[in-house]
Order: sequence, then C-alpha cells, then structure tokens
Amino acid sequence: MWRALSSSALLAAIVFLGSSCKPSPAPLPSAELVVADGGAAKLVVGSRSVDLPSGEVELGAPKVIVHPSGKRFAYVTAKHGPLGEPQARMVYAIGDGLWLGATPAPPAKPDDIPDLEDAASHVVERAEGRSAALAADLKKELGEGGVARFLVWAAGAEGPAWDAIFASLPPARQEETRAGLAELLRSGKRDEALPRIVRMVKLTDAAVLDARIRRALEPTLVRPFPVAVLERALGAIDPARAAGVACAVLRADTPPPDRPAGYDAAVEAALLAIAEDALAGKPLACEAEVAAALERGSCSASLRCAAGKPLTGRETTKQDEALCNKAELAAAVKAARSEPPTTALEGAVRPSLFAYAALLAANKVPASFEQAHARRRFEIVQPKEPACESGVALGAPCHCDEAVLRDLACRNLASASGHVGVCKFEIDDKQKKITNVTSAIGP
Repeated sequence: MWRALSSSALLAAIVFLGSSCKPSPAPLPSAELVVADGGAAKLVVGSRSVDLPSGEVELGAPKVIVHPSGKRFAYVTAKHGPLGEPQARMVYAIGDGLWLGATPAPPAKPDDIPDLEDAASHVVERAEGRSAALAADLKKELGEGGVARFLVWAAGAEGPAWDAIFASLPPARQEETRAGLAELLRSGKRDEALPRIVRMVKLTDAAVLDARIRRALEPTLVRPFPVAVLERALGAIDPARAAGVACAVLRADTPPPDRPAGYDAAVEAALLAIAEDALAGKPLACEAEVAAALERGSCSASLRCAAGKPLTGRETTKQDEALCNKAELAAAVKAARSEPPTTALEGAVRPSLFAYAALLAANKVPASFEQAHARRRFEIVQPKEPACESGVALGAPCHCDEAVLRDLACRNLASASGHVGVCKFEIDDKQKKITNVTSAIGP
C-alpha cells in the first residue's frame, strides 16, 4: 500500500486592481511524497512520478516545496550530510518526466530552488542508464537547440549520460554544443567543465590557453588532466608561451599523498615545453623544479635508450642499457610534440624523461643522478646457481635476478649494500662491482 505524505497544491487568487481584472495564474501542480509499506518511495506530481533513492524519505516527511514556476521541487531528506547537516533533494519537471538533481541545504523559500541551468550537471549524472529518456524529455521541453544549451550547462557532469545525449543530437546541434563549450573556455567559467572541454574543443588560441592554465593553478593544481592537455596544445602553437607557463605548473604542487590523479601528466606536459626550450639553446627555466621532477623518477626505464628510443618499461631487459644521449632525447621530444594534445589523457606518462632532456641540454644533470646510473651498470659478481628463491640457507651465496640487482643499485645510492626480496648484496664503488649476493631468507 502506498501512502501520500504531503501536498503543496496551491490555488492562485484573482487580483483586482481598480476596475480591471488580471488573468489568474495557473495553479501550481500538486506534489506528493508517497511511501509504500516496504519503504520504497516516489515523488508524484500530477500524472508524473519518479522513484526516489532508498532511505531518502520516511513517514512523516515534511511537505514538498514547489517553485512558483511549477517546474522545480524540493523535499527535505531523511539522510543528512557528512557533518550531520540537513539536506534536500531537488527534482525537476522536464518534458514528460521528473528528474532528480542534487541534495544541497534545504531552500529557505520556494524561489531558492536552483534553476535547471545550475542543476544540469547533477540531473545528467543521476540519469545514468536512462540517458535516452532524458534526451527525449529535454527535446520535448527545450527543443534541439535548447538541448545543445543544456549540454553546455551540464558540461561538468561525470559519467556516460552526457555523451549519450550529445550523440542523440544532429550534427548541426552538436556543433552548437561545441561552440558553447569553446565560449566557456574563453570566458573562464565553469572550471568543472574543463575535462570535457579539452576533449571536444579545438584548442587554437594561445592567449586563452595560457590564461586558462594559470587560472587552473590557483592556488594548486586541482584539475591536472585538462591542464596537461591545455599545456600540450599551447606548446604546439606557441612553444615560448608554453615554456613561460610551465614553471607555474611545476610550482603549483600538492605534496603527496594528496596529489590528484593526473598530476604526472600535467608535470610531463610542462617539462616537455621546458625541454623543447632548452634543446633550442635557451636558458633552462626553473632548474630546481626540473631537477626535483627528475629525482622523483631518477631510475625510470624511459631514461634508458635502445635502438635510438627511450624504453617504455614493458621490455624484458637486464636494465644495463646506457642512458639516452642528447640526440635520442631531442628525437623523443620532437616525437612527443607531434602527438595530439589529448595524448596527455592516455595515462602513460614520462615526466622524468623530459626533465632529463632539459637538464642534459643545459649541461646541468646532477652528479648524483649520473652516479646512480653508473652503479646500475656495474659488473655483477654472483654464482650462476642456486637461485636465491629456491630456499637456500640464510646468508648462503646464490643467484639473484640481474635486473632486480641493477634497479636497486640505482635507487639505493646512499648505501653500500642492498636488500630486495630474497636477495642481499653489496656495492663496491671503487671496483665498480655488485658482489656478495646471498640469500636473505632461509628454507
């Protein structure tokens, strides 16, 4: 059995001014929260209804708040925010349906319910699995041109529903959406929309890209993935300007463990611009920040070259390759610059490669870095068998994987010994050898 909890059906009064009579406004629709005996709840507005999230409405809930337009609704939820604060669910009448919005603080009065423009991203995010129905209701309510505008409002929405609604539009309306996103980029509005903007808009105005990158760095690097794309796009059309803003990207740091996802992609894009500048013979910019970026990945596979190219890290190797030389690094920088800016979204990043390219071009590679890689290539003195992982006695001579020994020798510059997994070993800097490889665990 379903039980009606509340209604805000209001009839408008006829207002007389002098001897004239103004037409009465249409009455507001009735709006009821209805809860079944099992606890399932829905909001019913006239002939329309929408199922509500589980546990959000209980018996005795407050009345539904109805906006004067009759198109927006709100109800205080039984759930509270993370700090115990009250929340209200926003709901919107669109076309033939009702669509859920966000749960901010309860509105003080009906006029305070956010309009559809401000709620667009929330509506789209909560339409997952129902994007076709939302697209149909939007077209009925707003027309195709209105849907294009709605998608611009909702450009910060996460999830697949936005893309599905966009795909339902004819090409001309899709171009209107792209034009609206381009205007958002130029205006500096809706920072939350940047991840979608950089994937869908042609990034060709250097001044706009520069300004938007700097805006995204205030005060720290909050949205690194779009910054990475913007910086790469800027480098492709105005290398000097890209190098000019690159140091600001490197300095807008958030210390670990709070660095956001994509941080390395933004750093890589900045270092690519700095390396390109240094390889062209210009003075090295922000040396300290570039050196710090190299230190964070000082033993990365991408710093070593084979067949004239940096390794990807997916190769089977003994890790005894030489460091890349200046010519190989210059070719890697050129190849990276020829990639589309959205390469920064693909996840495979090599910030230390471009930091090394910049420092080598400026003849400012740290001596400690060179020594670490010299250790990586030391001669290894160890027996061919037994393998250390085969259960030999603790401290007995054994054979450890060569790549493992070389990697730890590079990363463990401050020590004359190493311990990794089942292996222990010593590093002799005078004789340039890795020796005394023994078992670190017993049988």
